[in-house]
Amino acid sequence: MKTKNLFACLTLMLGFAAGSAQATLLDGKVVGFQYYYPTQSSPYAYAANGNYLVGENVEVGNVVDDVAQLDLSDKNLLVSFLPPLEFFMPTAGNFHYSAFNGFVIYDAFNTIDDFISVTINPLSNLAGFDTSRLSFDANHIWINWAGLSYDLGSSVLSIDINRDAQAVPEPESLALLALALLGFAGMRRSQR
Repeated sequence: MKTKNLFACLTLMLGFAAGSAQATLLDGKVVGFQYYYPTQSSPYAYAANGNYLVGENVEVGNVVDDVAQLDLSDKNLLVSFLPPLEFFMPTAGNFHYSAFNGFVIYDAFNTIDDFISVTINPLSNLAGFDTSRLSFDANHIWINWAGLSYDLGSSVLSIDINRDAQAVPEPESLALLALALLGFAGMRRSQR
């Protein structure tokens, strides 16, 4: 009898723990990347535009003109400016001022939960980049750094991404929750 109660309590605790588990946001999903300049309707050719599977490695090796790379993690977008290729190259640069000089990240196959919040991470040190240069909707994130300067090898832009609060739980979470309910029913039954 005590063994049944112990089993039921453990099962119940596992089920409640499963309720807090959440599916991934970007990990294992395919995102699209497109650079635009000088307007948001003008695709820019000197960038690694295309679709990328989010994983452990840097996804976009050439954000624009071989000066930066983009690493996506589950809930973060990290742009790192590369060091100069040759010692005689300049160590700084700037993005020409225009209506739009930047990129968009988007849900390539409609498999990513809606974005509900996109914020600048304190790790960012790209001078002048603020929330007025960052916009998003449920499936897109736009970065516009027109007119800003960067330092090669040291400038970083980090953006945190939050998911839809109403996200569908993972199948494993649902299974654990069902197990918890069975444990609860078993506990109630053994008390009778």
